[in-house]
Amino acid sequence: MGITQGMGARVQRVEDDRYLQGRTSFIDSLQLPRMLSVAFIRSPYAHAKLLSLDVDEAQNMPGVHHVMTNTEANELCLPIRADRDSFEPYFYYHAVDYPVMANQKIRYVGEILAAVVADDRYKAEDAAELVFPDVDILPVVAGVEAAMADDAPLVHDELGHNRHYFSQRPSPEVDDAMANAHVVVKNTYRTNRHCASPMETRAVVANYNRADDRLEVWTSSQMPHMVRTKLSDFLNFPEHKIRVVAPDVGGGFGLKCHIFPEEVILAALALKLKRPVKWIEDRQENYIGAFHAKDEVINLAMSFDSEGLITGIDASFHADGGAYTSFPFTPVAEPSMASSAVSGPYKVPAIKTEALAAYTNKSSLSVCRGVGLPIVNYALEHSIDEAADKLGLDPAEIRRRNLVGAGDFPFRAPTGATFDSGDPVASLDQVLELIGYESFREEQKAAAAEGRYLGIGVSSMMETTTYGKDIMSPMGKSEYVAVYETA
Repeated sequence: MGITQGMGARVQRVEDDRYLQGRTSFIDSLQLPRMLSVAFIRSPYAHAKLLSLDVDEAQNMPGVHHVMTNTEANELCLPIRADRDSFEPYFYYHAVDYPVMANQKIRYVGEILAAVVADDRYKAEDAAELVFPDVDILPVVAGVEAAMADDAPLVHDELGHNRHYFSQRPSPEVDDAMANAHVVVKNTYRTNRHCASPMETRAVVANYNRADDRLEVWTSSQMPHMVRTKLSDFLNFPEHKIRVVAPDVGGGFGLKCHIFPEEVILAALALKLKRPVKWIEDRQENYIGAFHAKDEVINLAMSFDSEGLITGIDASFHADGGAYTSFPFTPVAEPSMASSAVSGPYKVPAIKTEALAAYTNKSSLSVCRGVGLPIVNYALEHSIDEAADKLGLDPAEIRRRNLVGAGDFPFRAPTGATFDSGDPVASLDQVLELIGYESFREEQKAAAAEGRYLGIGVSSMMETTTYGKDIMSPMGKSEYVAVYETA
């Protein structure tokens, strides 16, 4: 169904009966003969040298079958790594190994140190509480600005710096636009860390089928085929002998489209113990051990002429990327996508951008719902409202003057983004008509005279729908198709 035919159409849902009748299949419902439960020992430290880990007391507890240490895990499992090309002089990318368990050095609170395998989760948790790491505490890098300081402690010593990703889109025209502007709006915006919190947390069951020499993995994942391929890579096990099943997934939101250390460790345990093993993430693990998103500092300057037309944008997006390089969607995603979408649905003649992600002592940054777009829209729309106030223009009118028109499509922004079709101005006018915007403004004035305050907001955005293969390429050469939305 095309987008125009689908708008407003009643689409019949096909899964409701099964869900409403409880005929669903989630990971925790899966019961296999002789299955054991896994609990992880996670670091309470953000940054430390890991000197030793005494697991003898835990190993000797009744009901405990095995304690996998970081040393054993890193011998059995290759580290997760997300390599990509780096292009000079405008693009830099520095990947690092992400060991499935902390290897000599702890880099964030929640990093896995060991795994206890027991008859049930209760015994596994009790044994895990008996494992205490011996560490030397190191200085903590707690944010992107601190990470980029000249004297910052190093998260990864081998790099010699904390820079994970950096790209620039230079534009001398922007400097001229700022110098000759009637109004310049310049602000710093910050977006807090997010954590996807699905009703069904991350969950894995792994089993080694001796009869067929096959590894079977059930995981609450949005990308089971990718998980199969990477399990083969990290465990050196033939891919054609791995079966990965993603049953009903109780929420993902982008969090579950990665390969996680827990999936690799559970698979390794199944191969070693020749018994099925299960891990269900608890809510605390979800908050500290899963990937985070949207932790960014945005510096945005916009120049306007006397008629309220945008003449230039100068924007930087600096992300707190966390300790490691998540796979496949790395900490690059948030700042680079924000950078490519910074013009929104507006005609902006000149754009200069900078995108950066830094390594810090936090859980790794990755994708979660609306990658890059909410961040840039927040900063862009706030700045336009401020410009309207300075120029004495109505917020809807300043947007109308700058929106891409129906006759401008296909429209290519200076960032390289291409928008194929739409009518943003008509969308804006329709929204204003539906809300009764003009009469509301009169009502607003009358209420203000009585000491009552009524508010209304206008915001425009361009929503990405399809990406080309070079979406992350330097110098804004990426292509993506978008549809227009007004709220």
